[in-house]
Amino acid sequence: MQSGNTTENCFAHTLVDRPPADWETLAAHLHKVAESTATFADAFGAQPWGQILGRCHDLGKLSEDFQRYIKRPGAMRIDAGVEDDDRPSERVDHSTFVARYVAKFVGKVQGQLLAFCIAGHHTGLPDETSADDVGQRPTLRYKLDPASYTIPAVAQPDIVLPTLTPPIKHMAARNDERPFQLAFFTRMLFSCLTDADRTRTEELCDPVGSAERNRHNSCRPSLAMLKDRLDATLQEKQAAADPTEVNRQRNIVLEHCRVASGWKPGFFSLNVPTGGGKTLSSLSFALEHALKPTHNLRRVVMAIPFTSIIEQTADVYRAALGPLAEAGLIEHHTNLQPVRATRANQLSPRRP
Repeated sequence: MQSGNTTENCFAHTLVDRPPADWETLAAHLHKVAESTATFADAFGAQPWGQILGRCHDLGKLSEDFQRYIKRPGAMRIDAGVEDDDRPSERVDHSTFVARYVAKFVGKVQGQLLAFCIAGHHTGLPDETSADDVGQRPTLRYKLDPASYTIPAVAQPDIVLPTLTPPIKHMAARNDERPFQLAFFTRMLFSCLTDADRTRTEELCDPVGSAERNRHNSCRPSLAMLKDRLDATLQEKQAAADPTEVNRQRNIVLEHCRVASGWKPGFFSLNVPTGGGKTLSSLSFALEHALKPTHNLRRVVMAIPFTSIIEQTADVYRAALGPLAEAGLIEHHTNLQPVRATRANQLSPRRP
């Protein structure tokens, strides 16, 4: 790579039929993605990690190979998910250099976790290694080994990486649980980086779509609004319900859930027979729990093991939340049909 290449005079993205003055410099892209990734990661106390990922993730684009590639006709917008390039064999690997860079200069477990995220920020998180030789090529270990995998030359970036604290404040007491904690933390970081990279690239490549997404996100109802709507629905149901023993027990379950919402965050269980009102009582607990000033949580996520029950639960929530469900509820699973995947659902963020 020529010594004159800097993030200021190299490009991260080009645009079809637009002059270079309208293209995005690498410096601008790295700044935007670092800003967004750090903001997303701050939700779980990992802002410095997000900052490093955003600042570094595309430094491999400093290579002469990538700059020649991105400036040729037809190479535009692949990072935005719109793959105009019909010659995949000519694409230039710009991720592996940065994975090696952070693994070396951050070092230890921290550098390894960052390397996973950066190496896979276009293709998906790689495995660390493979049990068979045939599967080694997509792994992180293979890509981090210069003797096995050759990448375009990039000069040492002029960037200072901060010292990172351990990723998890409270490691599990049992050693066999710690790998899961680290893996989950890595997936959270990976989600922050990929979401930031794609949405900030969308601003350049699809400004109309980006503006629509921003309008939608700015109109999403708050947790307090969802709680008020749910409370009103529950009050209406109670007023219209017959004074049966089943309905009395349902009210008791709901009240217990509301009381428990004031307890400090942790693990809770709700053991109630079928028909006892668990679906809405648990949602009431979740919204009230998240809104407690001492908790100050930003999301309520309902993870359910069976797709059919996810669909049933989402329908119950829609009925209870009324018009607020359009922008306030995200239904997300592999069986979601296009007719159910509303535009608002498609635009909603799935980050932490």
